[in-house]
Amino acid sequence: MRVSYSGYYATLSRNAGSRDGFNKINNMEVFTVYILRSIKTKKHYIGYTIDINKRLLQHNTRLNRSTIRGIPWEVIYSETGFNSRQRAMRREKEIKNWKGGIKFKQFLKNAGIV
Repeated sequence: MRVSYSGYYATLSRNAGSRDGFNKINNMEVFTVYILRSIKTKKHYIGYTIDINKRLLQHNTRLNRSTIRGIPWEVIYSETGFNSRQRAMRREKEIKNWKGGIKFKQFLKNAGIV
């Protein structure tokens, strides 16, 4: 699993060998769990995707209703390497369960984000 920390739009990159920004290993989709932070409101959004570049663009161009009020968003954390949607969803849910609490703040601190 690859973990990366990146900022605003420019630092996002595609995986080598990927087509159209999709993560693929041996023709299997690879999912990424990510945390966004609103530059405007400082709130966080946690999600998963196959194409993080496309997903960030959707968040920042009003294509996702739940994040419109926080535009612009930046990727502050991502974990890549989930070989099934179910595993990515489980990890997303695990991180969401921490959100707003001490454990979420500790997670961000340990990741070097706070």
